[in-house]
Amino acid sequence: MNKKHLYYFNWQLQSPIWGVVIDDLINSNIDDEIYFLSCKGALNPCWSNFTGLKSLCELCRFNHKTAFQTVRHKINQIYVDDFIKDTDIESIFIEQDYKYSSTAEIKKIKYKDISIGYAGLSSYISKTRNSEPIIDNTFKNYFDQLLKSQILLKTAIDQVIDQLNPDIISAFNGRVHDTRPVYETAIQRNIPYRGIESEVKSTYEFNRRIFHNALPHSVDYHTYTCLSLWKSTKYNDEKKIELAKQFYDGRRKSLLIRDVKIYTDIQIEGVLPSDWNYGKQNIVIFNSSEDEFASIGDEFDSLSLFQSQEEGIKYILSSTKDNDIHFYLRIHPNLKSVNYGYHTRLSNLSNIYNNITVISADSHVSTYALMDNADKVIVFGSTTGIEATYYGIPVILLAGAFYYNLNVAYIPKHQDEVIPLILNNNLKPKPLLGAFQYAFYIMNFEEYSVPVSIIAKPYKLFSKTIFYTLPHLTVYGSPVLQKLITLIIRLKYKTINFFVKESQYVIPTKGI
Repeated sequence: MNKKHLYYFNWQLQSPIWGVVIDDLINSNIDDEIYFLSCKGALNPCWSNFTGLKSLCELCRFNHKTAFQTVRHKINQIYVDDFIKDTDIESIFIEQDYKYSSTAEIKKIKYKDISIGYAGLSSYISKTRNSEPIIDNTFKNYFDQLLKSQILLKTAIDQVIDQLNPDIISAFNGRVHDTRPVYETAIQRNIPYRGIESEVKSTYEFNRRIFHNALPHSVDYHTYTCLSLWKSTKYNDEKKIELAKQFYDGRRKSLLIRDVKIYTDIQIEGVLPSDWNYGKQNIVIFNSSEDEFASIGDEFDSLSLFQSQEEGIKYILSSTKDNDIHFYLRIHPNLKSVNYGYHTRLSNLSNIYNNITVISADSHVSTYALMDNADKVIVFGSTTGIEATYYGIPVILLAGAFYYNLNVAYIPKHQDEVIPLILNNNLKPKPLLGAFQYAFYIMNFEEYSVPVSIIAKPYKLFSKTIFYTLPHLTVYGSPVLQKLITLIIRLKYKTINFFVKESQYVIPTKGI
């Protein structure tokens, strides 16, 4: 029986991701009656256009129209804009009378039980890396626009569902402000939801993965998939462990293993801090990028023992009175270009506490030398936590992680349980099974995702790569013509802006 299938996507400027969605349209749900909901400019600002530039809106519409040449015959196109014509979004927003002066208050903001505060904050932090914004009028003027766009999207998606009564809804991501209302509305109304996501194979190659009724950062969903794969795979245990070890061995060798970046490439093998004292109990704290975890959402918040990693570290340092214990904080290399307080304040901890050495994000000190020589490791969700378990180190986990439920770390449920774990000289490493299960899951993503047929290819002139093309973005079959029209659109607005400055939103970046 054919199903009525509602797709939603408005990130057409994110060309590779747009290709993943087109690939899903072409290769999935072939017999479904498909309605495709997108935007003609009403959702503003959006993930692809945070400042609301008209030029980017036009480019987005052009990319949308171009890609749909291949799938137009199988879809019914509808637009958010057409479902909010008779709705005064500004009046609805004023009626809500949202008041907030902190990120904690923002997280509580809802509209029709949709977490628009969380989603707006997730978008903002992902864009700016500012997890502690100064919430003044400048910030509110911008952030209110993120809230309004979600009220608009919620209004539209409710009307679309009422009119079409879809059997299933598909959308990409679901975490940020211009997708979260679609995901949460589907869950609210008991409509099966397919969360489309990309799995990175290489710089220009992706696999397509579907999250059923879940966000891509769901700890429970990853746990279920991880354990199911371990049980159902064709490999015997010996082969599974062999494949899992490749994950840990590759990361130690600074290879790009299922990540977007190598973080240990400037570190020198075997190098420890100059004040490393083998006569003491040495406990290494591996922090994570605070902004990344702050932007993920409410599930990770609920699993965090402290309001922030900084608060947790200070609690540990001030509560540990044993002079035979020394802490080493390895600041995550991904923070080296971040100048916000949640990073810079960490560097000053050694001036406040005498039981800690802070290792900067750009230090040559080796993460694996620290791990190999640590008596215990403390993490706030970093992958180094499960790596330490693999190498036989007791690990204490104080926040959410995809390996949270795999019995690979000691997880205190209350703050007063942290110090006893630190002081326990008989703390044993956790069993290796969970570490093997997790690594096998990460390495075998082909088992729960499918290759995307739309792959970026280099366009070369005289053997030199000029740009990359995508097969869904061509005009009359020509990627060059598509690039030329894109350039013309950009030049048109650049010329207009020379005479009349295009109005746009200003993204506030002031932080504590």
